[in-house]
Amino acid sequence: MRGSVYSSYEPMKTAASEPVDYESYIVKRQSEIQHDTMRSLLSFPADDVISTVKPRERRTTIDTVPPEATKEASGLFVKECIKTYTSNWSLIEHKYEAYASDYLHLPRGDGSEPLLQEQVFELDEEPDIDDDIASSHKEGVTKLGWLYKAPAYGVSGLSIRSFKRRYFHLKQLPDNSYILNFYKDEKISKDPKGAIYLDSCIGAHVVSLTSKARKHAFEVRMQDQSSHLLAADTESEANDWIATINLALQSSIEAHVSQTLKNEHDKNGDECGLENPKSSMHPELVKYARETDQKNSLARKEGRQNVIKLYPDFQDRYNKPKHGKAPSTHVEPPAILKSSVHRVLVDCKSISFTLRGVVIDGADEPVTNVEPFFVTLALYDAQAGKKISADLHVDLNHPLVRRMVPNRQASHIKRSSTVSVETRTGEPNLQVVDKEWVAHPKKGIFSVTNPHNEIFIVAKIEKVLQGSIKSCTQPYMKSDGDNHKVAAKVLKHAKSACQRLGQYRMPFAWTAKPLFDNDKGHISNTTFEYVYRQESNKLAQEDLLKFLSDFKKPEKLSKLEYIECELQLGIDSVPTDLPNILTSSYIPVKPYAPMTSSNQSMTSQEPVLEVDEFLPTSASEQHINMEHTNHCYVYPKFLNYDNQKTFAKARNIAVVAEFRDSDAEGTKPLQSFYKPPGMAGVGPFTTHVSAAVLHHNEKPEFYEEWKLSLPTQLHHGHHILFSFYHVVVDTNAKKKESNQLEVGYAWLPLLTKDGRVGCGEHLIPVAGVLQPGYLSLHEQLALGRVGRRRVPT
Repeated sequence: MRGSVYSSYEPMKTAASEPVDYESYIVKRQSEIQHDTMRSLLSFPADDVISTVKPRERRTTIDTVPPEATKEASGLFVKECIKTYTSNWSLIEHKYEAYASDYLHLPRGDGSEPLLQEQVFELDEEPDIDDDIASSHKEGVTKLGWLYKAPAYGVSGLSIRSFKRRYFHLKQLPDNSYILNFYKDEKISKDPKGAIYLDSCIGAHVVSLTSKARKHAFEVRMQDQSSHLLAADTESEANDWIATINLALQSSIEAHVSQTLKNEHDKNGDECGLENPKSSMHPELVKYARETDQKNSLARKEGRQNVIKLYPDFQDRYNKPKHGKAPSTHVEPPAILKSSVHRVLVDCKSISFTLRGVVIDGADEPVTNVEPFFVTLALYDAQAGKKISADLHVDLNHPLVRRMVPNRQASHIKRSSTVSVETRTGEPNLQVVDKEWVAHPKKGIFSVTNPHNEIFIVAKIEKVLQGSIKSCTQPYMKSDGDNHKVAAKVLKHAKSACQRLGQYRMPFAWTAKPLFDNDKGHISNTTFEYVYRQESNKLAQEDLLKFLSDFKKPEKLSKLEYIECELQLGIDSVPTDLPNILTSSYIPVKPYAPMTSSNQSMTSQEPVLEVDEFLPTSASEQHINMEHTNHCYVYPKFLNYDNQKTFAKARNIAVVAEFRDSDAEGTKPLQSFYKPPGMAGVGPFTTHVSAAVLHHNEKPEFYEEWKLSLPTQLHHGHHILFSFYHVVVDTNAKKKESNQLEVGYAWLPLLTKDGRVGCGEHLIPVAGVLQPGYLSLHEQLALGRVGRRRVPT
């Protein structure tokens, strides 16, 4: 029966209560609440929400959003994104937000801060002789020293052997009386061997010298006719002790007399109900008890706090920093630039090699480098093992050296016909800034969010394609011989190469140095010590990061061959009033003086380009994007082309990238890539970019970074077209060969099937021919594979 009762029992289920719908309750009982005297406790204040509109502030002279962006945008998402950069700030403030939380977080009215004082007890302190001495000086007359003490039982029958050497300490007690403690050694923190209470000497004779039993002895006589016989080593020490003890006795008598006079004026008796001292049989004891109770009563009131406010949550509230005013609830828009970011100004001054000469035939000056060199700067984090900034391309060539490279379009763009001068839909348009003014930049601004001494500034040096790296660097590594003859030979070869292959580059050298000395952002003042020859089999970013991790180990870098070169950079913090700064999208920053080719008064002011910072992917490391930036960075990694059978001469392979909006026949590439200095064309944008060429290599590696300005509205027709060419480097005078031969094509759609930008790494097949509608073709046309192109945006 018992089991059946338990099995049949079902616990009652309480019905879940639904929370009250506040809005509907207010609407239904609006009339009742309106006439209720306590309605303020239920309804919200009418003036709680304050809405204001604040004009958007910008640090640039013009809007960072392109003027044609609104017309080009067709999707709702893109239109709303544009509004986030163009519309004013709508600020919503709650006037009574400070009272919206619980009691613990209400504004502090009285401003009091109940803080508990730290209680320190004698048992918690470590004994320290120096502390005891210091405290004794604060209490009154005190003295420390060695004395000889006779037994306390009497002075008859004493001899020198009766005296024991003890360490004496004279100090004042809390009741203003004095005590003379003696110890076996100098450790006065321990319990004394004995003590002489000098308050028993009050009314007795003063301490004086005596000749009993030992030289330099003195006697301390008590009221009960007993005495303590002490002795010092010298007469001066004995006199000093006598004077000190007498002074202590005198101060104790004075304190006792003043306290007695004070007590006589107190006619009301003790607060604790003690009897009148005059009628008491022990008046001194009554006075002492009354004084002790008064002191204890005052001590209990000192520092007393409200026990409720000592609750831990209250302590957290009251221990917050107080600035005299309640915290402001005023809403402010986010700052345009994050204050914690370190901005570093890099000024590239010059690059100089040992081989120098005059590039103009028949002239004697100026003496410059005998061929053009192209420098690219970037920041690398060896600790995190990655690149943390975009590339900064600078042009340090002399104007006469620049003319060695002809300003003509490369032959491989003929199939796309002539590039139109007019800006097409989706192409970036340079505003305000003069094209000629920004053609040869030398200054840049790098931003670093987390500075430390493992961040390096790396400079990569390239030159016009002429052959293998080893043969082209060899003349610059010889310090002996006739440099003039070698320079003339190199100049002759460079002029021929610039005329034929001026649009192609080859790796030449690299160097690096730490950017910061510490984690505080202090800029290092070191220089580029060595410029190393670039190795053809170590072009990948992983190889460079390995070099940087071993940069502070000279034995690791001693195996590298270096070139005699001097690269001068000026690195400093960015001044607050630095003029003519341009954003990474070539938008001028205030203060800015308009610069045109006809304005000769500003020719001394060079443009300063800001470089994009690559932040970690974690959300905590990201910044709020307050300015419109629409860039895509493309990184070709490697090409595996040794398995193909169609093109036997495909060795000096050049990869050229174009950005197109259609795969139809006759489609022209968009002028959307940022043009590095030294390339053909006018303005900072170009229709194509290329990677450095490795001589006689069928599996080349690349290290280039291509910066692409994306259109406002992307569609599935936008893609990057890669064209591969075999470049003829070694010419034969008898054979008239073309400078290049098309050997393959590859393409990468910018959007995935779901309409997102395809960021990440991609393996792309290479096709032998380029047919109309090639975006719809599959991998059956592949002749090889081009490796991992990372497209971060």
